[in-house]
Formats: sequence, C-alpha cells, structure tokens
Amino acid sequence: MIKKICFFSVGFAFNRLVRMRYYEKIFPKGIKLFLFTTDKYAPAEEEREKWALKKTKVIVEKYHPIKTSFSLRRFCRENKIERLVNLGTPGAGIPFTIATLMSKTNYLIGFYGEIFKYPFVKDRKKALVNYINLPLYFVSTLLAKKITVGGPYSYKRAATFFLKNPKKVHFSHPSVNTDLFKQINKKKCRKKLNLSKDKKIIIRVGRINHGKCGDILMELVKKNPDILFITVGSWNEEEIPKIKAENLLHIEKKSSKELVEYYCASDLAFCMHRHGDQMGIVTEEALACGIPVIHSKELLMVSSPAVIKSDFSSNEASRKINEFLALDTQKKKSLSAKARKLVMDKFSDEVWKKRYVDFHLR
Repeated sequence: MIKKICFFSVGFAFNRLVRMRYYEKIFPKGIKLFLFTTDKYAPAEEEREKWALKKTKVIVEKYHPIKTSFSLRRFCRENKIERLVNLGTPGAGIPFTIATLMSKTNYLIGFYGEIFKYPFVKDRKKALVNYINLPLYFVSTLLAKKITVGGPYSYKRAATFFLKNPKKVHFSHPSVNTDLFKQINKKKCRKKLNLSKDKKIIIRVGRINHGKCGDILMELVKKNPDILFITVGSWNEEEIPKIKAENLLHIEKKSSKELVEYYCASDLAFCMHRHGDQMGIVTEEALACGIPVIHSKELLMVSSPAVIKSDFSSNEASRKINEFLALDTQKKKSLSAKARKLVMDKFSDEVWKKRYVDFHLR
C-alpha cells in the first residue's frame, strides 16, 4: 500500500476541498497526505488558508507554466512521494510525466467530468476545445499507473480510447457525507431561515450558468410566480442575465452545514445540467436530506421515483414540478424516504470508501 501520496491542483476549488476532506477521512492511519498547489489564482497565504485541511501538508509554490512541473518533481524527490494524483484537469498528466519520469514516483489520472459526449454548452468554441483536448488526455494517460472516470458513458469507452487494460480503468462517482447531509424537520428549518411555512420552495445549489440549465431555471421562475426559487452559488450574468422577481432569492454562498438547512426547508431541488449523464454532488446532497430532485433525462446512473427526469424544456420541467407539488402529504413523505434510502444504498461515503482507497493507495 502507498504510504506517501501527493495531490496536485493549480488552484483552489470547493469541490476539490470536499474531495481532500474525504480522503483525510477514509485513508488509513499512517498514510501521509500532501497537496501541491500554486499561487496562480490567489496569493500564497490566501491560497493556503482556503484549503483548511487537518491531516494534509499544503505546499503553495509560485506558479509558472513550465517551471511548476520541475518544482513538483523536486518536491516529490525530496519528500520521497510514491504517488501523484490530479484534483483538477486531467491535463496534469503532462507535468506529471515530467515530475515522475525515471523516478520512484508514479501517477494516477482522474477524469471527473464528461469526456466523450459533445458538451451542449452555449459557447460552442469551448465545446470544440473539449474535443481538441482529447489527444492531450490520451498523452496524459500513457504512463499513468491507473485512471478513473466519473461519467458512466465515458467509463464504458475509456479503456478502448486510452488503450488501457480494463483493470487499470476505474469508475469513481463522487460520494456524499450522509452524517452531515441528513433530514431535518422542515418547519424548524423554515422558521430558523425566516421562510414562509406555507410557500412551495425549490432550491438550486451551484453556479447559475447555461451548462447548469440556468436558462431553464429562469423560465421556471417566470412561469411559476407562486413558487419561491432559492439559488445558492455564483451567477454568470454573461450567460444567464439575472432577473428581478419577487419569487427569486439569490444567495451568493453558504457553508455545507447551512446548506443542509436550506435543502431541508425546500420541497424540491432543481439539479438539471448539460454536462453529461452524471448525478452531480448537489443531487446527492439534496437526496440525502430527503429532498426529491428534478434532473435531466440524460441521467443514466439511477432510476428512482425520487428523481424526476425532464427534457431540456421549461414547459415539461414546469409540468413535472407542479405534478410533484400537487401530490398529497403521504406520497411526498414516501418519496422523501426513498430519496434518503437511495443515497444511503448507493452514494454514501461509506459505500464508496473501499473503492476510493483501493484506487488511490494500491
């Protein structure tokens, strides 16, 4: 088993912090964790403070498009790092090759988003770039010890495309902390958050942009003035112009603990996206709190009455939302229980623990 493992990220992102906290939680005692990152997006001290990890030694180097790879190589050699793993773009395989060539350090490559499906994004140039990146990704995996893929569609095709032994290709779906994200009494949450006890509430957590179906969400806000829509996350106004509506509440940021209360105060979570067939961590968080979700028909991973699927149409999404909201109390309670059970059975931290440990440390 690997004893010294180093994760690499050019800069901070909250989903990467969540992953690092998970690794700290599940890796056996005696495993030394390192995070090698840079000051590309923020001053070194600010970058270090953002990560706020308990068991991981965080190293922040001055960013340079070429020199960073050699700094990483030197760090691995001096600290006798056995394995490197990317937290962000799989393009890290190029600097990983430089950092590990003819050394005792090997590396893993993770593809955490969709690789092969044509991304249905507003910026078609960006979509084209994703395809152009495929040869780069191929090169990145050539010397990789193992790779992991997040989307079911891509996972089925990865071994063939990357010319890898199928045993070296893993599937790693993000898991959710079901001790943190859990059911709390709706009335108590609404009272604490000063939300109407009678209003129908739909929550959206995450960026508001075209890829996350922000355009459909805004149409739903306009079509359903009697429903309160709560959005938590940054807003890309270049892609989705912000509208003013009495039934729209936008919150820039909340901690995970605060998010639990907002989930539990809601009736339904809007989780549609155009980024392939994956669930998405927000979907799992909502379901773990017993909140059914509306998702896209592209979703392949799961079929459940608690996951309402719609095409990319505000008319169909609106119809399905109102059908759900019209259900009687007992039926909603049943769907809430099924939502929680689905996550406990298939997507909890405990369910995925062994697979993550095996991939990273064996």
